[in-house]
Amino acid sequence: GTFSEIVPQFLDPCGFENKKKNRYKNIVPFDTTRVVLGKDGGYINANFIKMLVKDESFHYIACQGPLPTTLGDFWQMVWEQKSNVILFCNVILWSMWCVVPPNY
Repeated sequence: GTFSEIVPQFLDPCGFENKKKNRYKNIVPFDTTRVVLGKDGGYINANFIKMLVKDESFHYIACQGPLPTTLGDFWQMVWEQKSNVILFCNVILWSMWCVVPPNY
């Protein structure tokens, strides 16, 4: 393949277009495991996480809570990745809630 097919495209999470999509300016996704939106490589502040427990492999996505301006990106990610469960943890309010998205 070509060089661009072999080496993942670097996307500057602090770049002008992406900076406004980050809830916190000092917390950005790792480029090597970031979730890519759509075929055009859209940006969301989220990473894939693979957890090995004994002989099983569990796959998760960690992301920041969406901003009002990134809510559409968040739901696009949920839809494209066929997420089964959404878990929201908020330390400030000491609350947790869980949403089960509709079947795909």
